[in-house]
Amino acid sequence: DSIAAQLPTLQPRGQLLLLGILADAPAVAARKPLLEVWETTADPAVKAAALECLGTHGQAEDVPRLAKAVATEPAPVKVAARKTLQRISGPGVDAALLRVAQTAEFGERKAVLEVLPSRRMESALPTVAGLLAGKDPALAAEAAKAMGKMGGIAQIKDLAQVMTSTPNEDLRSAAQEAIKTISTRA
Repeated sequence: DSIAAQLPTLQPRGQLLLLGILADAPAVAARKPLLEVWETTADPAVKAAALECLGTHGQAEDVPRLAKAVATEPAPVKVAARKTLQRISGPGVDAALLRVAQTAEFGERKAVLEVLPSRRMESALPTVAGLLAGKDPALAAEAAKAMGKMGGIAQIKDLAQVMTSTPNEDLRSAAQEAIKTISTRA
């Protein structure tokens, strides 16, 4: 634990080496130094490694910041944040993901909708259905994509209703693709 506490004071090369070790050491209390490195470093490789390490050490309260990183950070950091959202576990993480999907800014909501299928969160289907039926066509299109990846025959009715009732071409197309994906899988 004392080694992890030194993480913010190391040079970038040392940080990268230690981050590689901490990623495989879930028993070490590394969350606080990881967050400090993430917030203070200017080195994108170190920032990305710290984010990936949060996949092992992160908590539910880190989910909103990770979603924001997916929405706003440059490519290497964005990719690391997305991987971490896919892997992070622990008490309250699924609920935190659903909160972000329902209440955050568009980019953060989109980030969560993109990772829900890889997390196999069938419990998220009611939330995704609610977003599909929402007033924001761009968010509804993202929800349709997620539903296509994680939904089943039961979700085709909702998708078909949106497909036939929306004037938005992108949403209609996303719903149609989702129906095809579900039908092929079924």
